[in-house]
Parts: sequence; structure tokens; C-alpha cells
Amino acid sequence: MSRLIEELKRIEKEAPQAIGFRHGQGSTSRQRMLLVACLTGGDCSQSTRYADGADAGMVILSDGNIDSVRSCSAAVPGIPWGCRLKDVGGRKLGLTEAGCDFVVFPADTPLAVLADTGAGRILEIAGPLGDNLLRTLDRLPLDAVLVAGTDSYDSPITWQRLMLIQQVVDSVSKPVLAVASAQTTGSELGILWEAGVDGVVVLMGANRPPGTLSKLRKAMEKRTPSTRRRKRKTEALLPQISGEGEEESEDED
Repeated sequence: MSRLIEELKRIEKEAPQAIGFRHGQGSTSRQRMLLVACLTGGDCSQSTRYADGADAGMVILSDGNIDSVRSCSAAVPGIPWGCRLKDVGGRKLGLTEAGCDFVVFPADTPLAVLADTGAGRILEIAGPLGDNLLRTLDRLPLDAVLVAGTDSYDSPITWQRLMLIQQVVDSVSKPVLAVASAQTTGSELGILWEAGVDGVVVLMGANRPPGTLSKLRKAMEKRTPSTRRRKRKTEALLPQISGEGEEESEDED
């Protein structure tokens, strides 16, 4: 199974576990969201710098060049690396050969692109969906859901996106990630954690100063409490039919 998905499921169980993938990392009784660094193919040459402090890394594949994931994984081998599909068409990309731990993809991705791959499957939701459609996600061969919103990966979290995040969390039992900008505050991270978000994806690049993710990690550890709100179970409410023909007791004065 995907290493990232294993960690997300561990958080879902709400058991105090050591978070992260690096060797020698001490255990902690405090839980927190996972931090995923998102890079474009052109920024992979600086993956060591941009992924510093991340629990996982993700490369945006706009041209289908899977070699960028392979190079990032070789440069920063201590964390799992995956990719986000963007305008790659319907051709197979060799995700397994490139060592992709997970893959993020939009709903219009052809099934053939993800066939015969052991990578974790994370569906990206970029806009509101009906409750009935959201509940079908639990019956699909998916491992997690990423709420990106209709705006860019680098935009601030709005109330509209927070409502979408909460709708997804309340509708599916799978782990949920959300896109957050590098300027996200500790207070906002605490709100996402309380909403039920298991991890945040942060876009990195040339305009990000050194230590950006490390600052987010400190804010995350400081503002996310040791306990969190449990996800609401989506259960069908069935009407109760009262029994017919029951004898009515008569009270005598």
C-alpha cells in the first residue's frame, strides 16, 4: 500500500502515533495533519530545498514527464513522492516504473491512465458536488480525496472552500486532504484540523523563501490540538413503521 495512504489512515484511526516517514523520528502523543509539498516539474531541481519539512512530495505533471517524480524521489528519498495529473490525455504514464507512491487526478481522467498501478489513488475535487454524488465516492476504488477548490493552488482558504471541505468530510469515510497556501496561518490550520482534514498540500516554488514548510510545520504543531472532531458517519435514515393492530390499553377511572 501507498506509504502516504497508510499514514492518512493512521490519522483517521485517531491513535497517537509518530507522524512522518524519516528514520529516527521520535514518537509523539500529539497528532497533526500531514504536510505535502507540491512542486512543478521545473522546480524539481530544487526539491531538496522546497521539500524540507514535508511528510510527502507531489509533482504536477502538466506534460506527462514522469521522470521529474523519479528525480525528486532520488534527491529526497526519505519521504514518499507522488504526482498530480494535469492535461496528460489518456496515455499511460508508467507510474509504477517511476516509483509513484500516490497519484492525484481530476474526475475526468480516463480509467486506463490509472490501470495496473499500485499507487494510492486520490481524487481531486475542484467544485461543489451533490450529496448523493459525494456518497458514491466510498464505493469507488479510491484511497483518499483532495479538496482543491475552483481557484488556484496558491489562493487563500475562503469560507466557500471551507464549506466544500466540510461537506466532503461529512459525506465520505475516506481520508481527506485540502490545498492550503504557503501563507496559511496556524489558526487556519487549526480550523482545517477541527473540520476533519488529515493533510494539507502546499504549492512550493521559486518565490518561496527557505524554511517556508518548516514554519508551517511549527504552526501546525502549535495550533492543532491533540484531539479532533470525529467525522460524522453517513448513515441512511430509514423511516420507522409502527406496528399495526396493537391493542390499546384502556384506563378505567
